[in-house]
Amino acid sequence: MSQEDPIARQAAEALWLAAALARPAPAPWTDEPGAEALHRLREVARRRWGRADGDSAADAPRQRSVRRELAEASALVLGDPARVDAEDSLETGLASGQELLSALEVLASEDAGLLHLLDGDFRMLDVGTGVAGVASAVARARPGARVHGIDVDGTVLALARHVVASRGCADQVELEEGNVVDLEPEQGYDLVWLSLPMLSQDEAAAAVGSVAATLRPGGRVVVAALADPRPGETSDDILTLARDWRLSARGRCRWTAAQILAAVGAAGLRPYARLDQDGAGATLLSVGPDPQT
Repeated sequence: MSQEDPIARQAAEALWLAAALARPAPAPWTDEPGAEALHRLREVARRRWGRADGDSAADAPRQRSVRRELAEASALVLGDPARVDAEDSLETGLASGQELLSALEVLASEDAGLLHLLDGDFRMLDVGTGVAGVASAVARARPGARVHGIDVDGTVLALARHVVASRGCADQVELEEGNVVDLEPEQGYDLVWLSLPMLSQDEAAAAVGSVAATLRPGGRVVVAALADPRPGETSDDILTLARDWRLSARGRCRWTAAQILAAVGAAGLRPYARLDQDGAGATLLSVGPDPQT
């Protein structure tokens, strides 16, 4: 969610704090996913609100981003899968495409190989394509791109196909239901977009190895990870804690940039550029084969 909208941020923080208080606190010795983040959220809520449980709630904001946060928080409290509104999913997906385009420009300014790749014809894999926000954005911005988008959710691909057609890039984008760990090396890609927090913790290592095996010579994987914590720092940022709780409870990958660097090294790749997105608590890395090996 945007860090530039203070009202939306305050509303989302309040929702997550309320959700943390509504969820029974796990015992200190529990191994419940996200227990540490949940405890810290509850501590922040108590410091902010004391014991005043009857405070009137603020008027419900209309921002879609806040509705998404409420859906996520409610899902964790009630134990049900989150059901995010289709319109919100579409908005988020399209925004992510524009954000990645901007990030690619920054990374390419530090990685001559990525810059050369983007300036020519290339074949791209969009892992977890969702509504094809990234796939369609890259296709529209780069006429020489051919994008293969895969997702394990066949339902969302119906919306993705509508997006691709409505944005006039159906001839450049191929969408398919599939899992990143099942890729065949001979599929051959020049560029891969891999957002690890979208994958499960258990399949992260296999996913890195899988996409590395499909890279053509000179190819790049742009991989997203959580930002590295600062040494000795314990964050009480509410949305950061909420993200950690959410990802843990859903079994999503919580690797930081340091862990990604170790994983890509094991897969025979090396880093070429790095972009720390402090506002989003994320790091993007451009990695690829080492020409000297």
